[in-house]
Amino acid sequence: MKIKTCWDFRVFKKKNFSKERKLILKNIEDFYNRWSKKDLRKPKNLLRFLKNYEEFISAPPGIFAREYLYYFLKSLLDTKNKKYKEKLKEIEDLRENANKKIFSLLEFLKSDKEKDKILKSPILRNYKNFLEIFLSNFQFPEPFKNKNFALLRENIDKEIKKSDWKLFTDKKLQDKILKKYSKFVEKAINEVFKEFLENEKKFNLPFTYYESFLPKGFDPKIIKIIKEAILENKEVLKKEIGEYEIQKQKIEEFFKSKISIKKAISLVIEIYNKIDKSFGELVLEYFQKGLIDVYKRKNKYLLPRVILSEVDFLPNFILLNFKNTFENVFSIIHEITHLLHYEFLKRYNSPLNRKQSVLVKEIIAGIFVFFALEVLKEKYDKELIEKKIKSERAWTILYDMTILSTQEEIYKIYKKKGRVKIREINKVYKKNVALFLGKEMVKRFSDYRWILNFYRGLAFWHFPYFVGSLLSMIFIKEYYKNKMGFKKKLFRLMGAGLNKSFEEIFKEIGYDIYKKDFWRDCLV
Repeated sequence: MKIKTCWDFRVFKKKNFSKERKLILKNIEDFYNRWSKKDLRKPKNLLRFLKNYEEFISAPPGIFAREYLYYFLKSLLDTKNKKYKEKLKEIEDLRENANKKIFSLLEFLKSDKEKDKILKSPILRNYKNFLEIFLSNFQFPEPFKNKNFALLRENIDKEIKKSDWKLFTDKKLQDKILKKYSKFVEKAINEVFKEFLENEKKFNLPFTYYESFLPKGFDPKIIKIIKEAILENKEVLKKEIGEYEIQKQKIEEFFKSKISIKKAISLVIEIYNKIDKSFGELVLEYFQKGLIDVYKRKNKYLLPRVILSEVDFLPNFILLNFKNTFENVFSIIHEITHLLHYEFLKRYNSPLNRKQSVLVKEIIAGIFVFFALEVLKEKYDKELIEKKIKSERAWTILYDMTILSTQEEIYKIYKKKGRVKIREINKVYKKNVALFLGKEMVKRFSDYRWILNFYRGLAFWHFPYFVGSLLSMIFIKEYYKNKMGFKKKLFRLMGAGLNKSFEEIFKEIGYDIYKKDFWRDCLV
């Protein structure tokens, strides 16, 4: 099995970006001029405009697709290179301005009368969700773009790297390092909460999980139902964490045991083949074509991630920081799953509907990771892996609920006082640790540990993983009950695009997420 462990950049070879850029700018101008002469108030013309835009971005050279991808990949391999960062910012601005220009042709739709008429047109039903997001005046808060959060993220990532991830487990280290950054966090949180409050007053939206594809937020009723189900079952979940603690050393030894990249790939292929042979074939193809950068090195981006190309004429890439351990096999599975998900979205959806809620992406990744653990039970120590599965889920559910509840409560303090202070956050955090994990756990945690869950942009960064971990169990149960049913539901979930809301997707595959019994089944 021949594999490449570094990215192969031949797809960019001999490309003159300045020449291509001139061509793209001319294409954008031509596209705009052509459609500015059409009456887009007519649904038929609007449909043609959207389809033509999809063709425009899908065919080479697209809208700065190649140049953007090249500099994005380079900036991940060398995070300190200013040239790559500057180029990336330059191209991002060009892309944003291009799309603003093109979609300025639809600004007229923002009058209520025209909006209702257009959205009710049956010929536009496949673009209804996309148009609703475009027409919404609501701008969701973006903690990731906050300057203080960006600086904080950069600094804490350095500290994590320096400590070789010990910062997540060492209480003394947390007290020493995280306290140093607590004022940064306080400032960033207050700035972002100001945005939330402005949106809440303007749009009458409750404080909940937001992202670009959930302009109305994740329904707070569902969060309330989940919280109630967790509180009712927290003792069972705590017991599962306790059972893990008894055999912690043995379990950790297994997952930290060495595995070569070739054996890891064979194992990953075997796991994916259990669901569908085409999945395993795609895994091998990616490693053979040099689309996965495997090993960590100096200045390389800290976390594994998938880089999905928005266009069909360019490949997708995956970045890993593989340490040749069993634990790292799950990083491969997590990122490859995002890739497989995108392949499904491309197969069943037009380009404007391919993008997907982060929430749905992480649910699917969660399903595959826990499925992988189930497969490993058949090959290795069943009892140890069973304890790992149960404790990992229990820990994710209880601790992330602690963090989400902390975020909700400190926002209430902000609304009341117009400011939230670090000592207030610490107090609320300790209270929630005691509520979900027990008083004995409060002693084991640094007051500042929550910063590790907030520093990348508040608890919203954790929310998709938390819900994904919960919902994965329903699918795993389905696998043991009815393998064909499992595959059918999983494929429908993977193929659902932007034209469906989170609630609609789950209703279609037969799950009522508004029932407490449903979430209870996810927990036990």
